[in-house]
Amino acid sequence: MIIKDVLGRTTEHFKKLGLSTPRLDAELLISNALGWERIDLYMQIEYPLDEEQLQKCRAAVQRRSKGEPVAYILGYRDFYKHKFKVNTNVLIPRPETELLVELALDYLKHAGLEGETHVVDFGCGSGCIGLSIVSEHESSQLVGIDLSDGAIQVAKENSQVMGLDHRVQFVKSDVTLLDAVNNQNLQKNCANIVVMNPPYIAPNDENLDPMVKKYEPHMALFAEDSGMSAIKKWAMIAAKMLVSGGWLGTEVGQGQARPIIDYLSQSGLFIDVEAKQDYSGVDRFVIGIRA
Repeated sequence: MIIKDVLGRTTEHFKKLGLSTPRLDAELLISNALGWERIDLYMQIEYPLDEEQLQKCRAAVQRRSKGEPVAYILGYRDFYKHKFKVNTNVLIPRPETELLVELALDYLKHAGLEGETHVVDFGCGSGCIGLSIVSEHESSQLVGIDLSDGAIQVAKENSQVMGLDHRVQFVKSDVTLLDAVNNQNLQKNCANIVVMNPPYIAPNDENLDPMVKKYEPHMALFAEDSGMSAIKKWAMIAAKMLVSGGWLGTEVGQGQARPIIDYLSQSGLFIDVEAKQDYSGVDRFVIGIRA
C-alpha cells in the first residue's frame, strides 16, 4: 500500500469516528510512525510501505481510534517555540496556555528588573510554561513545583533537551505545603514571577471531554469549590513568595475569572488584578501585582 492510500483511508476512518481534525491526526501519526517529517508524506506520496511500516501505522491508528490523545501517542507536543515531551504523567499543553507565557514575558519586558529574575512555576507538569519563559529571558532562574514524581521527571528531561539545566531546578511538593520546604529559592519574598496552571475543573463538570477524563492525570484536572479551591490556595502561597511588585499569572476555567479577581483583590495582597482573554475571547487568565 502506498502513502497516498494509507493517508486517505486513515483520514476517512477518523472522520467516521467524529474526530475533530482527522487529516491532521492522520498526517501526524503516520509520519511519526515512519520516523518522517509531515512534509515527507507529500514528497513521497507514491512511496510503497512494507509490512513492518504498515504495522507501525496500524498500531498508532488503533490507539487513536480508542480515543487516546495524539500527543500521548507521539510522545510530544509543540508549545510556544519548543517541542515538549509529554506522557500520561502530565497534562497535554494547550495552545491557549501559550498566552500565559506571553503575558509573563511582557511583564518582564516592561518591569525594568536588574540582575537575576526568579520565576516559580506552580504545578509545572511538563515544564512547558516556566521553561518557555526562562528560555526567552537569559537572566532568569526557574523553580518548578509539582507533586507528581512522573511529572518532575518529564520536566527535567525537557529542561535538559532545551539546555536550561544550569538555570532550572524542580522540587517535588504539594504547593500548599511549600512553607515546609527548605529551599532558598522558595522562601518569603524571593520570586519576581509566579505562574500557575492549577487544576480548575469541578469534579462534577459534565462538559469535560470524556477522553480528557480517561487519559489525562486527574490530579492536574480536578479541584473542589467549583474548581477554584487550588487557584485560591496557590495564590495565597504565591503572595508569600512574591516580592512587592512581583507578578502573578494563573490560568482559570470558564466563568471563574470574576470570582478569582474578587478573591485576590479582597485579600489586600494584590493590586491591578484583571482578566486576560484567550484566542476565543474567553477570560482565561487572571493576573495581578503583589502589593
